Formats: sequence, C-alpha cells, structure tokens
Amino acid sequence: MSQSAPTRPRLTLLLSLLTASLFLSRPGHAEPASFTPLGDLPGGDFMSTPRDISADGSTIVGYSRISAAYSEAFVWTLGGGMVGIGMAGPGHNSSHAHGISADATTIVGTSGGYPFRWTQATGMVGLANAASVFPNPTTSRTTLYAASGDGSVAVGEAYDYVTMSPESQWHTEAVYWTSDEGYVRLGFLPGSDGDYSRAVDVSDDGSQSKRRSPGRARALARSRPV
Repeated sequence: MSQSAPTRPRLTLLLSLLTASLFLSRPGHAEPASFTPLGDLPGGDFMSTPRDISADGSTIVGYSRISAAYSEAFVWTLGGGMVGIGMAGPGHNSSHAHGISADATTIVGTSGGYPFRWTQATGMVGLANAASVFPNPTTSRTTLYAASGDGSVAVGEAYDYVTMSPESQWHTEAVYWTSDEGYVRLGFLPGSDGDYSRAVDVSDDGSQSKRRSPGRARALARSRPV
C-alpha cells in the first residue's frame, strides 16, 4: 500500500522542526546537525509552531493546538520538553508565544486578544492594550512579537479602528512597551501610506526596533524616543 502524502498540519510541523534544528545546529555548536522533534501539547490535531529561540538555543517558544479551534503558548527545553504556559485571564481560549528574550527569562505574546509577558517568577501576566496612546481606546488591540535581551522592553503592533471620511478602517502602528513608560508609538516608514507599521524585533539593549511598513522600504532600525 502506498503511503499517503502528509497533511497540511504535518507539513507545517515538519518545516517548523527543520527551522528549529537549523537554529540549534548553527556554527559554534560541537554537535553535528540533527533533527530534534519538539512534540506538541495534548488535545486537538498534532500541530505545533515554534516562533522564537533564546540566544544559546536552549529554549524555544511558540504555540500548539489544544483543541479543534484553540491553541496554547508553550516553552520547550531539551530537558523539560514542551510545556504549556496557560492563558493570561479567565475566559481566554487561546494564547500564542511570539518572542523570548536572549537570556530566556521572558516570553511575550498574546492571550485572548490581549498582550502578555511571562517569567518563571510571575507566570503569564496579561498587559493592557495600547489604549492610552490611540484616539479610540475601546477598539484598540495590541500584539507583542519580541523582547529585548533581558525582557525589559517588548515591541509589537497596536490596532485602532479609526473613523475616517469617506470610510472607516483599522489603523495599525508599531509600538514598544516598558513597565515604566507603558506603550510608545513608533510611527511609519517614509513613503508609506501612514496607516500600517509593525515592530517585529528589538535590539538586546532595547534601544532600537526593527519595523515593517508598506512603501519604499520593508524594514528600518528605529531608535526609541529620548
């Protein structure tokens, strides 16, 4: 009997595992390149997606399907395997880990449509949306994608439903967050339409973020305001 082709979730998992293995086998490691299956969390289809890796390659974060419709953020280590890190609040059905600090102490992502920050000491803590820096606080949403080297700075994007003539639309802008400053808007790239930007990475010291925006360029190192 011929073997059937892999399903789309399985292909996604295989590609994700290949990506993780390439990270783990980068130059400087004595071990030869090898595949390390990450597994998945119980429930739902067999599907897991890694999103980021610590500086030394020891810790991976992402999300895994836990039911037919929902996923849970996970942290993976070689010694502990894949462990779900829960939800940020009651009534949240899904959580997704998007970034981990270089020192592996801090994870950022979304839970139930809200941003979160996770540490071993605090567990998953839900953060407020970036309502205070946008004109329509009741409609704003925020996603965090990356953390600085020690986890003190996080970057991502904030959505705000803006009423404009002749039509209304979602306005998406790159933001960074610290516990002292809260959210700060990072603006848009020159030549863009001025209604979409996303911060997808941040330097180890938290001073610069990489952002994407339609227009003449796709990425730009943007310094934090001083």
